[in-house]
Amino acid sequence: MNPFIFTVQKNRIVVEGTEYGKLLEGQTIENNHFCNVFEINEENGLIQRMYAYTDPNLGLNDNET
Repeated sequence: MNPFIFTVQKNRIVVEGTEYGKLLEGQTIENNHFCNVFEINEENGLIQRMYAYTDPNLGLNDNET
């Protein structure tokens, strides 16, 4: 199973996924959903714009925030 979902339309790529990790304070992040949108320059193939969206509670349980 691929951990990412890719959607491509013309010069735009959208990547959806889930992050896991541990903060310096010791809080564990689980199931933090994110979505990154990349706009590619059609002339040189490089990223010309990027937007990053993430779950506002960082995948933390309500009783941990």
